[in-house]
Formats: sequence, structure tokens, C-alpha cells
Amino acid sequence: MNITCENCKAILPVPASSFRFGSINIICPECHTKFKPAMPLPGNWGNEPQKPVIPPAPREPEVAGWLVVHDEFTAMQTFALKIGKQLIGRKSSSKPCDIMIDTKDNHMSRNHFWIEVQKYGSSAPRFILSDNDSTNHTFINTIKLMQLRNADAIIITDGDIIQAGVTKIVLKVKDSYTNSASKATGIVSAQKISKTMLLN
Repeated sequence: MNITCENCKAILPVPASSFRFGSINIICPECHTKFKPAMPLPGNWGNEPQKPVIPPAPREPEVAGWLVVHDEFTAMQTFALKIGKQLIGRKSSSKPCDIMIDTKDNHMSRNHFWIEVQKYGSSAPRFILSDNDSTNHTFINTIKLMQLRNADAIIITDGDIIQAGVTKIVLKVKDSYTNSASKATGIVSAQKISKTMLLN
């Protein structure tokens, strides 16, 4: 380890093991000043440098389900839904969001709707859908009466179909059977594509 002279500030190499039995006196070879340097921490007394402390990596949010794009206009895509709030919309570099659907559907806004996944303790997660003041609104299960506007929010469940623009997206909730993205995609791909609702 290196010690700095208190008088002339010369850098003096001193073995850390010199401090093993307590403080020591040093005479600087440059200015001949005698001084007592501060003792290093006990972990530095050995000959090996102390290893840096690496904090643990932050835990990834838990995956609670998936959104599976399944319609006649857009290629099938599957996205993980994690605990917390996620903004979903059309893929864009100028207005990115948490989940970006690769589609040519210009009726879908770039930041179209929110899904908030809430989970408390060991209870099953809740999926809360809300519109993000999109131009063409958000629909549930292709029922015209189930149209969400910006202030609306609704709890959705496994198998519910969200329509954003003319793109249809199916919610699959994680359970003991549907426990991976590939399983969720397989289940949805086997289903008949639902009718696209005409937008006003």
C-alpha cells in the first residue's frame, strides 16, 4: 500500500503487513520527517488487495402473464407483463413505450393503453386496463359497449381480448399450465381469430 508523507507529500510504498501488530513510525527518505500514518482497516493487513464489494443485482419484476397479438392484419407477437404499470402502443422510435407492438396499424396510437399488474402477497395478480387518451380508444372483447376512454379503467382476466386500433391482443395469465411465453402463444394461436370491430 502507499502512504503519503505528512510533510513533503512524497508517496512511500509500505507493506500493509507492517501494521499487523499495531501502528508504526515512518521516516520519510525524502525530507527525513518522522510521522505515524493512520492504520489501514484490518481487511487490508494482508498482502492481497481487498476485493471490491459488488452490490447484488436488482431483482427483475415478476412475470404475471403475457399479451399475445392475434389478428388477421399483424404478425403474432408475445410480450411479458410484469408486476407494475406498463404502457402499450405501436412501435415508434420517437415516442417509445414499455411494450411496442410491431404493426402497420395506424389506428393504434404509439402510446395507446396502460396495463397495471397489481399483486399483494400470495394473492393472484390483478390486471387493470386503462386507455391513454388514444385517438381511437380501447375496446374489450370486441363489444362496442365496452369502449374505454381516458378516465376509464377496468379489471381484465385471462382470455380477454383488447382491441387497440384494429389490432387485437389477448391476455394470458400465468398459471401452473400457462407458465411460459411459448405456452401462452401456443394457446392463443390455436384459437379462432375474433371479429374486428369497426371504429367510429
